[in-house]
Amino acid sequence: MAEEGDRIEMSQRERDRLRVLRDVKDGRFSQVKAAELLKLTVRQLRRLQQRWRQEGDGALVHGLRGQPSNRRHDTVLKKKVLQAYRRRYADFGPTLACEKLTAEGLVVAVNTLRRWLLAEGLWQRQRRRERHRRRRPRRSCFGELVQMDTSLHDWLEGRGEDMVLVNMIDDATSRVLARFYPADTVEAHFDLLGRWLQKYGRPRALYTDRHGIFEAHKKGQPDYEGQTQFSRALAELDIDLIKARSPQAKGRVERSFGTAQDRWVKELRLAKAKTIADANEKGRASKRKARPAGVQPTAGRSGRTPAEPYPPNGADKAKAKQPWRPAEDHPWRRTSERRQRELQTSGHS
Repeated sequence: MAEEGDRIEMSQRERDRLRVLRDVKDGRFSQVKAAELLKLTVRQLRRLQQRWRQEGDGALVHGLRGQPSNRRHDTVLKKKVLQAYRRRYADFGPTLACEKLTAEGLVVAVNTLRRWLLAEGLWQRQRRRERHRRRRPRRSCFGELVQMDTSLHDWLEGRGEDMVLVNMIDDATSRVLARFYPADTVEAHFDLLGRWLQKYGRPRALYTDRHGIFEAHKKGQPDYEGQTQFSRALAELDIDLIKARSPQAKGRVERSFGTAQDRWVKELRLAKAKTIADANEKGRASKRKARPAGVQPTAGRSGRTPAEPYPPNGADKAKAKQPWRPAEDHPWRRTSERRQRELQTSGHS
């Protein structure tokens, strides 16, 4: 029991409990009313009162106050994780570093790793910018709108060839098709568009910037009547060309470049890539398995395309889910049959 004049650190919740217990002791509250205020049962309140009378105010302080958490991580694991981070992933963010550490058998949650890095001064919190614009809603189906752009960046960190990343991303599903090329040329854009057409089919519209590849110019000024080779090819394919007036307008592909410049640079470093072929091979190996092509609903329905209706041709209706029934020899059936016999016997008697 705390001596007179001793100072006990208590949380607001613990102080509230002490105040209510004193009111019960002075007769201002009944035990039922006090239990309701503290969101306890009456039995819990009585146990709390008894402990308070025996041990004093300190009985209301949580028993683990000032003690190490029972859920704390092993200090050996923490030491190994921080050593591996310093040695191989010093400029990696917590999320990417967590993925690489897990592959090495050092399993730790992202938030835990972030706290450790902050405490060691190995990572700083990233300032979030204020929202400047309201984002345009996504298109409803895959293939309605595809954004296309190029990122100029030191992808190989000076180890090898100069290259750019040309990226196509679906507006509805964020499905990405990207590839490294020697330069930002019309040939590179034609090559990536051809790969998209072979893999996913023809999109309804393409959203780009106003680069000379997409918009014709005459004497340094936009030529709204003219066509480029790329825009002429899109017209023949009946693909609408939409030209953005600001980078924010095609924000989905711009944000994907921010992620790629953080993660892909580090992946290429770990793979020791030095050529465009190495970089494209690494990108191909890291891609997830692609889903079936075609115009697909993005929310909640069958996921079939107009070429493959739902229900399938020849089927009158979708197969309904049958209710589960226990097997013939299931114990539930034996119990039910025994009870029926007992009821019949009692009825005859």
